[in-house]
Amino acid sequence: MDELHMNLSSGRNNTSPGGEGSPDSSVGTYPGQGLSEQFVVRSNYAFASFYALIFVIGLPGNILMFQILLQGQRKSGSGVLSRTTAPVIMNVVLSDLAFLLYCVPVMFVNTVWEDWQMGKAMCISHKGLFLWCVFVRFYSMLAVSVLRYAAVIHPTCSRSLSQQLMVGICFLIWSMSLIVSIPYWIYATAFNLKGFASCQVIMTKEQTALYSRLLGGVAFFPATLLIVMCYSSIIYALWCRKTLIVHSASSLRANRRATIMILATIVAFIIMWIPCWVLLFLSETMTFKPSPGVFLATNMTYFLAYTNCCANPIIYFALSDHFQAKLKKLFGCVCNNDMKKSRGPDKGEGFETVTSSLETENTS
Repeated sequence: MDELHMNLSSGRNNTSPGGEGSPDSSVGTYPGQGLSEQFVVRSNYAFASFYALIFVIGLPGNILMFQILLQGQRKSGSGVLSRTTAPVIMNVVLSDLAFLLYCVPVMFVNTVWEDWQMGKAMCISHKGLFLWCVFVRFYSMLAVSVLRYAAVIHPTCSRSLSQQLMVGICFLIWSMSLIVSIPYWIYATAFNLKGFASCQVIMTKEQTALYSRLLGGVAFFPATLLIVMCYSSIIYALWCRKTLIVHSASSLRANRRATIMILATIVAFIIMWIPCWVLLFLSETMTFKPSPGVFLATNMTYFLAYTNCCANPIIYFALSDHFQAKLKKLFGCVCNNDMKKSRGPDKGEGFETVTSSLETENTS
């Protein structure tokens, strides 16, 4: 995915992201082939500013998220469901932090320089870590969706999950994501084309076609289908069924709020990444005519995908009273005791409620 953006960010290097390096096989363009040098330079500085903004917004937000989740894990009164769910949510935060600290600065520098000047080792690590982090985030969201399903539909079974098991699942998520990204680690390379340096994943058309099918048919679409099935059942149980599984109105409200918050993060991930995946697929099957519109639209799809690494903290802080209260506490804002007393069980959304929203079930 990311390699196509390398071509477009410079407006020069149009080596195929999955082919043998044919200069006309991707969307990228040389100055003079539909794009002026002045237009390319101005566009690159604009997109470099966008990447800097992603870093400035995303890094503090994800650091705060990590601190809040870590405090919840250390809290002696935390329920078993919160302790088992928190490591999976931390997975998302850690992958976003890795993405922000490495991939975003590399893309910023490459956009400013207009071609690749950071060497082969940096090219390989950037490509591999890019796809690794994306799938860690995706599989972590899948795990959270399954946990949400278990907590709502089968609450008794979900209580038997141990924290050690969840740590093992997190390790499995990182391992599976690494396996998915192996071709990027193997085939990524830096090279010169017509006087301009480029960082690309160079595979034959047959290898690219096979990898695309495996990526979509094995790594992506089955997991997406499972997420859809989980949330279809959850929404039906919480909003449509007359006989509810939960035992109290406060537990129902907590489940609904937690479900909406987690579902919002998944929807944001899909909306922000779908244009990038579609563009990658189209670039492998057809040739685009160079134009300013194509150049800007393509760069915007990748900017949108990169923006997802700072979306989760915004969603959590906007939709969770718990994260809002913890954020105030981190900055030295102490809540009024009367306000705490006035908040009922449905509004006293602790760490357990955010991550599992079934803490009331533990005491039923």
